[in-house]
Amino acid sequence: MVNEKEKVSLAFMTEGGAGNLFVQLNFIYCVYQYLKDEETQIIVFGHQSKELNELLMKDADFIKAYYPRTESMRGYDSDAFIDLEFFPDVLFQKAELKGKSEKIYRLLEIWKTFMKDTQRRYALIHPIVNYNAYIYAMNNSKMVLDVADIQGIVGVEKDYQWRITIQERKGYLESLDLNKEEYITIQRGATPDSFQTESTKLWPISYYEKLISLLKKIYPEKKFVQVGQVENSKVLSGIDINLLGKTTWEQLGVLLQNAWLHIDGECGMVHFRRMLTEKPSVVLFGPTPMDFYGYKGNINIQSNACMRWCARLTNSWSERCIRGYERPICMSSILPGKVAERIVAWDCLSKIKNRKEKMICFKNAELYKNQDIQLDLIHRKMFLDSYKIIYYERDKQEVEKLRVFCVTKNGYDYIPVKDTAAYKALAETGGWAQYESYIHLLQKGDYNQIHSCERFKNLVETLEKDGYSDSFPVLVDADNHILDGQHRAAWKAYKFGTGCNIEVIRIYRLNGEDWDFIPYERISRESRVIIYGSGAIGESYVKQIDDTKYCKIVAILDRNPNKWNDIDEKRKRIKCLEPSAIKNLEGEYDYIIIASRGGKNMRDMRKTLLEMGVEDKRIISYIGEP
Repeated sequence: MVNEKEKVSLAFMTEGGAGNLFVQLNFIYCVYQYLKDEETQIIVFGHQSKELNELLMKDADFIKAYYPRTESMRGYDSDAFIDLEFFPDVLFQKAELKGKSEKIYRLLEIWKTFMKDTQRRYALIHPIVNYNAYIYAMNNSKMVLDVADIQGIVGVEKDYQWRITIQERKGYLESLDLNKEEYITIQRGATPDSFQTESTKLWPISYYEKLISLLKKIYPEKKFVQVGQVENSKVLSGIDINLLGKTTWEQLGVLLQNAWLHIDGECGMVHFRRMLTEKPSVVLFGPTPMDFYGYKGNINIQSNACMRWCARLTNSWSERCIRGYERPICMSSILPGKVAERIVAWDCLSKIKNRKEKMICFKNAELYKNQDIQLDLIHRKMFLDSYKIIYYERDKQEVEKLRVFCVTKNGYDYIPVKDTAAYKALAETGGWAQYESYIHLLQKGDYNQIHSCERFKNLVETLEKDGYSDSFPVLVDADNHILDGQHRAAWKAYKFGTGCNIEVIRIYRLNGEDWDFIPYERISRESRVIIYGSGAIGESYVKQIDDTKYCKIVAILDRNPNKWNDIDEKRKRIKCLEPSAIKNLEGEYDYIIIASRGGKNMRDMRKTLLEMGVEDKRIISYIGEP
């Protein structure tokens, strides 16, 4: 047996807050595993909290000793002393280490050589204002967990290889009247060491409160528990249990470990929960890069309001928006309704994956039966019937905040009501000619066969005669995009100004512009399917099937198969073929799923399949017919 004094002692000093500690301990564990054939002992200088150090390291068999960071000078008594920030930085190494372990010596030499780069050295000296570490990581397909694994030698993966389980003591959850998986933890707080209550990383308080309100209506059985520190957090309305400043690290771990969901910005609690369990967190990303901090399996959400993240570009990035917005637009453009939709989508997919056939109760039938709401029957058949409505509500909204889907010569976009052809027909000289041109553009592209000059003029005549009725409201989605009623909105804006309020029915649904949910209810489990369309929707369908294992993908069809086959080597496990190849696949599939949102594309794709002899009942799509 090797004497303790003969073992190579490696000391690691962790850097940053609690979130960094979880990440860095996983790295240290992987180093230990890599060196398991060597006679090694690990010493860690961890968090300033003695309680957190003990919770994480007391029973960790790969750690010989641990101390608070304030005692880090002890590290120089070891054979090697390594500082951890973004990358491992060898602060000290005894000359005789090479004779003790050639493997450890080579590893340290690789780390030292890597850190000789000037920009990497700057990343350690000025971590608050340096973004080069992020650039390096993403250019090399790395993220927060494995960025420190230089050349991939240690074998750190993109999820935690080291996890602990916290045993609940003295019926802690029971004392709070909480049951496992039946509550949601929520945190909204700035970094504890920043001495500020607000940060550019924080989602607006009103958004948190709206999300809580929505989720309570969709999941009335769930309780909402707010966690965090009193010093940098405010109590959110709508929560059931306020635990701000009332938990130990151990109690916090128990809460996070057993919650159905955790909702947060990018912060330490997200890392803590991921280290404890594979159950997901909802993480709202703003200035920090989702590709670096986002764990696979979490519900990671960011907006496209900014072209890129901005963390570490300035020394005040966490205090004020570098674009000058009073409220960072990267966070304020993530709307509560969209977050709720993503949560329900995750829930439904989880139930499908776990063979729980009953999903949430969709509200389509309830909406149709509501006597106070009149719906356009054509729009209902073409679109509403295909939506999985998870919740709807009446609301008042300023017309100028609404956006309309409009087709242009260069594609499509969402534009303000005042910029639409319908509004200009009413407000501008020669506007009706513009509107007629727009209708011709629609018909030419076959985007929409509903609108016509005659129909709009009849609507205007009725509104002028009878006035505007709130019983026939404008339908909007969670993003304030008009689903139906742009002409009524245009008339009201013309009559009362774009700043006037208009009655809307806000619809929250699974399948929207940024999320495509497979019509599982029309496809038998274990069936064989072909996906027609290899774009973003087709890729979304493939990912869902990969995750849920609901059915088997036989092939993908696309008029340009190379755009699928040539992008990623991993994609080649599912071959993308020309649509004509369907003739050679008879008997090998049960359904063909059309991966398209557009009515024209869907109809063209369906027509192509029918002409090649595919039975109509085997063609699956969401879009209805007028």
